[in-house]
Amino acid sequence: MRAVWMLVFFFMSAFPAWADLRACQNMYINAPKSLGGYALFKGVDHEKERSGAGYSVQYRKSKSDHISVFFYDRGQNRFSNRFLATELSVAASNIYRARALLGGTVGDVVFDRPDEKISAIFGLAYLNINPDTTNQTHDFLTIGAVNRCIVKLIYSYNGSKKSADLKFNAIARDWVGYLSR
Repeated sequence: MRAVWMLVFFFMSAFPAWADLRACQNMYINAPKSLGGYALFKGVDHEKERSGAGYSVQYRKSKSDHISVFFYDRGQNRFSNRFLATELSVAASNIYRARALLGGTVGDVVFDRPDEKISAIFGLAYLNINPDTTNQTHDFLTIGAVNRCIVKLIYSYNGSKKSADLKFNAIARDWVGYLSR
């Protein structure tokens, strides 16, 4: 009997932890109607296209002043710090490339971790692009794991750095408040 249990344990540990898609789905369905003063604009079910891709919602004031939030699991339900760091790096790189294609000079690209541990936020990234116009483009990115689901928030703003910082701080407070419920 002991050999049977060892065999069962071996097979269970040999396979990856299966995701519970309901965690991401629940956050998507229950996404706040507003975030940092931005109204919910639309939601998209990416699971229809590809398993593990999850869901997204978008809040916006204008095309250049919006928040995109993603809830996905990549088919897993456990995420190491290394995995989350890679997700953060890849997402920041994708934003960087998309902005670079629009023209302009890349300013700052900064990665950070919160001073105090916040389960909803593993890491932060900030990207500043100086286009060939007077306004700067600021992109703030947070990523974390909540209830066996990766949550990624991207805030994009075209304007002054001071205004972008103030707006992002309000968004981040609302976001952490929502996720900690």
